[in-house]
Amino acid sequence: MNIIDEYPREHLASLIDRSISAIGVISVLDGIVAEHQVPIYIRMDNGPEFISHALAAWAKEMGVTLYFIDPGSPWQNGKCESFNSLLRDELLNGELISSATEAQVLAERYRKNYNTTRAHGSLGYLSPHEFLTLDVKTQRLVLTRSASSRNFYAERYLCPVAA
Repeated sequence: MNIIDEYPREHLASLIDRSISAIGVISVLDGIVAEHQVPIYIRMDNGPEFISHALAAWAKEMGVTLYFIDPGSPWQNGKCESFNSLLRDELLNGELISSATEAQVLAERYRKNYNTTRAHGSLGYLSPHEFLTLDVKTQRLVLTRSASSRNFYAERYLCPVAA
């Protein structure tokens, strides 16, 4: 399970195990909330660990809206699916992993590199952490320039920023 903050493309956490329970998901989310802040919403698929009563109760208590993608529609969670593909190509396909613990250690190392040193074209070739150090107006400028260079005009989708 990978958790991505869609705005700065930040990889917040990975949970690797043979089976992931709702309690495991909640534990990871609690860690993210303690380090960052409570998200407004979480987008996810319909796996049993996500549609549980325990996760629904956690979300209600935290004031988080849960959005579920339609079954069989991974494109509705495109940023996370894209990240999963990168993780597979850049890490998992090049390693022989002997345990879930080893996989977790490798994923954590990848997460730190991905957030701090890996350039992201959609962020003007900044890392997510570099992008987050910018003020909001500069972030918007970076996103707009990056999108327009790919023939995607972000100003159609971004909310205006007060001057």
